[in-house]
Formats: sequence, C-alpha cells, structure tokens
Amino acid sequence: MAAPRGKAAGARGGRSLDGAALLRAAREGTLPPIVVMTGGERFSRERDLRALRAACSTEGLDEFNSLVLFGDDASGDAIVRHAETLPFGAPRRFVLVRRAGKLAAREMEAIARYAEAPSATTCLVFVCDEGKAPILTALSGNATVVTYAVPRDYQLAQWIQRQAANDSIVLDEPAARLIADLAGGSHIRAHAALELAAVGARAAGPRDKPRVTAALVATVVTGGPDENPFHLNDALLSREGARTVSLLRDRLAADDSGYALLGRLEAQLRRQMEMRAAVEAGATPRAVIQARSPMLPPAIKSRLVSQLESFDTQRLIEAMRLARKTDRAIKSWGSGNEAAHLEALLWRIVTL
Repeated sequence: MAAPRGKAAGARGGRSLDGAALLRAAREGTLPPIVVMTGGERFSRERDLRALRAACSTEGLDEFNSLVLFGDDASGDAIVRHAETLPFGAPRRFVLVRRAGKLAAREMEAIARYAEAPSATTCLVFVCDEGKAPILTALSGNATVVTYAVPRDYQLAQWIQRQAANDSIVLDEPAARLIADLAGGSHIRAHAALELAAVGARAAGPRDKPRVTAALVATVVTGGPDENPFHLNDALLSREGARTVSLLRDRLAADDSGYALLGRLEAQLRRQMEMRAAVEAGATPRAVIQARSPMLPPAIKSRLVSQLESFDTQRLIEAMRLARKTDRAIKSWGSGNEAAHLEALLWRIVTL
C-alpha cells in the first residue's frame, strides 16, 4: 500500500545539516524525508546512522519497517516502491540505500520524481562516500545533505577527542595529540589506536568510562619497529633509505593509497617546518620536541631531535616542493605509476 505523498513533517530538503542537527531534528519529530550522507569519515556517519534508525524505530516492529538496499544492486523503481510503502503499525518507515554512489544514471529519473513529493511516513537515506555522486545532482534541492569530511592532519587531535567523548572514553589533550602524531595523519589508524588504548585503560581501571592518558598511549600503541604508519616518515626523516622504501612497499601492499601516503608525508613536512621555525627563533630542538609531545617515549624523542637537526628549513622547503611535484605527476599519469613516483621521491628526500 502506498504512503500519502506531499510535504513531510520535516523540512523538505535543499539544505545542509551536521550530524548533531540531523539527530536533533529526528528527536523533535521534524526529520527530513530524504537524507544524503556523504564523505569518507565513516565512524561518525555510522554512529549517526544507528541513532537515526533508532529514532525511526518502534519497539518490536523494526524488522517490518527497516530496510537496507545497495546502490549497485537496487533499481530506482525498487527504491521508490519501498519508500512509498506504508509503515506497519508504526508512524515511520526507515529505508537505507548504501553505496548510493554506485546507482546507475538511468535509475535517477524515478528517484528524482519521488523526491518532488516524497512519502510523509518514510525516512529515505542515501549513503555515498563520493562527494560528487550522481544522486546528489538528481536530488538537488529536495534532500538534506549531511557531509562527513575526513579530518585534516591539523584537525585530527580534536576529532579523536570527539570520538572518545562519543564512546564515553576520557581522553586528555596530550594523549589525543600523541595518537594523532602516531597515526601519521590517518583518521582510521587514529581511531584504531584509540580503541586499543581504551582496551588497556579498561584493564587498568573503570570499564564503563576508561581513562586514556598519553603515558598509556605511549605504552600500548607505539608497538615494535615498523608496525605503525609513523615509521615510514620516521625512516625517511632519519635518512634510512632502504628501510624507507621497504616500508613504502609494505604500505602499498597493505592497500594504502599513494595519495594518502603523500598527504601524510606533506603533513609531516609541515609539522617539521613549524618546529624548525621555533628552533630558528632560539629554542633548542630538544625543547621544541618536549613542548610538542611531552609524553613520547625517550627513544622516539631522541630520533625526532636528530631529524629536526638534520633537516634545516631550506631542505624542508625543497622536500615539500618535490612532494607537490610528485603529487602532480601521479595525477597526470594515473595510479598505475604511484609506486615508482613515490619511491623516486623518497630517495631524493633521503639524499637532500
């Protein structure tokens, strides 16, 4: 049976919200009828999806009123048919379309027609990792868009603190900064490090609200040689050519993208340049490292001091120029040449 059509209880779209505002709208009964979640930051997105589904659920009837479809498998007509179906014994139905970026262009016409007058009793959610997916064009002006952007390297410490708060983990600021440094700019590895540290904190203290300190992170997360993406940049800035290339090949074999590795390298070079500026302003390398990361293990601090002494500002500027040149080369030639371009870049930086 088809649901009534027309303007739903929530505003009909054509706007952008953050996750908190979307969940607030759900609690207040003003949930938009069509939501598009986009962006590569999946941890916050999946948490909000669970909360959104819960807000649409009626106890005991969830299996009748919740449905998950996949864009590389479902047709536009099927999505519309499920969205138009009346909920069973509940005020609202929840229809989730994952991999919405894979929807074929021919499926957009039916979805666009539906979006002009969506069901008042369905929350239809499209999830896509791509920021420019065709579904966004098809629903232009008729959907609420929530973007989950991957945090930049300078945002990573604050982002990991928010993740910790959402998971009822007490994380102090030095610990967050240390996790961000050890993650090498990767929010996925930063989240994994947080989870690992939380396991250690639960073993040592309260399980319901574990406290993660920088000392605990240094003990639990740093691990042995070459277990962490931090070690690729460490080997490079320590001028250990053979180890650098070996680690690069390991990271590529583990499906790290060349773009991601290059982005982490550029982030590290920017951090090095900031620290060099402090040294040239009169601080000692050891004082700069101590001020930035006071809870790092002594052995790592010593290596960072040596790196700071080894690469002066001119060498760092040249390394950044080479990295940006490599970025342009990879984009020009395509991903098939990533490994060769990156190896050449790393060898040149090692020998600066």
